[in-house]
Amino acid sequence: MWALPLALSEDGEEYKIDVLQSLAVLLPAVAVCWAVFSQSKTIAAFAQLGGVQTRNDARENLARKAIRVDKQWFNFGVLNGYITAYIIGAWPCAYYLFYTPKILVLTTLRLVTFYKKKQHFLLWDFCYWVNFACIFYCWIMPASPWLFRVMFICANGPLAWSVLAFNHAMIFHSYAHITSVVIHTSPLILTYGLRWYGTTDESFLGSRFVVCDGNTLDACFTEVGFAQLIWEALTGFYLWWMLIYYLWIFVALGSYVEQRGYQTLWDRILIMKPVGPVLQRLLEKFPKLLVQFVYLLIHLMFSVGTMCVACILWYYQLAHFLFMSAIMFSTVKNAGLFYFEVFEKHYKDVAEEVATSGKQDALSKKILAASPALAEMTNPIGC
Repeated sequence: MWALPLALSEDGEEYKIDVLQSLAVLLPAVAVCWAVFSQSKTIAAFAQLGGVQTRNDARENLARKAIRVDKQWFNFGVLNGYITAYIIGAWPCAYYLFYTPKILVLTTLRLVTFYKKKQHFLLWDFCYWVNFACIFYCWIMPASPWLFRVMFICANGPLAWSVLAFNHAMIFHSYAHITSVVIHTSPLILTYGLRWYGTTDESFLGSRFVVCDGNTLDACFTEVGFAQLIWEALTGFYLWWMLIYYLWIFVALGSYVEQRGYQTLWDRILIMKPVGPVLQRLLEKFPKLLVQFVYLLIHLMFSVGTMCVACILWYYQLAHFLFMSAIMFSTVKNAGLFYFEVFEKHYKDVAEEVATSGKQDALSKKILAASPALAEMTNPIGC
């Protein structure tokens, strides 16, 4: 069982509880998988048959390539989940050593892929700025309690709640889903480790961080209030991002982005309920820049509301741990919905085969071994 520290007594002794592995922190893969397209070298005797064969080979090669890449991402993703859970349980303050290269590699890979799809302006969104600010804190200003408080409220406020808003899913074999989960949950995990163990870890990894002015648990509770936490996050980071985003993406580059077909988060929000339809109706009556400003005001209201919840997490470790677990569980639940939508047809085919003929080929046995419900339809499969 995994042992995660939940609280510290006054004398510094840790209270720990065991949690199920499925509720442990699951994060995406560290390594970036590279696969090379293979081309068919089959030469048919007849031109027509050769064309058919080439098309078949292309489809088979594409399928093999997809399976190979998906397997690699899945394997690395699951392994990374175990490693992350161990680090945050054993050395919470050392998580930044794992977090930093993961964010840099995945963000760089996303920049390359987004650029090809005309989506690279999505990297101006709030979530990426928070991650880069967290890296800046860890490596440049680890002794700034003010900056840590700003990052804590942003990471545990709008960034964490965006996981629910956009239904991010822990789909291990998908680079795109894995990266989205990493971007939105890693700062949450990072700040959890530093907030509750940065003041008690006297090792080199922990002593370099200052999360409170007094750098003690008691000081963290008494030095700042709700209003100060929210005000620092707004004036120290969020409002600056909002201003720069509006002036750069909407005002300076608005026509440039639209004419060249580049995508921004604005395009996605317009088709998302419940905000999208409201903004579309406003566009029929008001100038686009004004409606885009309204969109950012809605974003601001969402952020302030979630920041209020983040303030509670600042003061109560158990609440913080349960919140982090709930956010991670939501990504697992969303992934389960995705996987079993894909498996549904396959399961139906296997169930029909077993029910009608009772025969089990090698593939059916694998599926039946993985599905207790299907296995009940025929003889139990031995170990």
